[in-house]
Amino acid sequence: MLPVLLCHVTSGSANACEKTSFVFLRQELPVRFANIMKEIDFLPDKLLSTPSLKLLLSWYCKYYYYYR
Repeated sequence: MLPVLLCHVTSGSANACEKTSFVFLRQELPVRFANIMKEIDFLPDKLLSTPSLKLLLSWYCKYYYYYR
């Protein structure tokens, strides 16, 4: 996975139309949510079993399935 730099994200946004922004976010959000969920799986088991992390993971799952 390539790093996303702020200059890459904002380079075309000054003159982007709503449709372009929508298409970008429609493609990018599920990828970012999936990557975050994958990173959460690498956390230590002790941390994964905490109620707050379980709640956070459920939020990410909910939004991932909503946006994909």
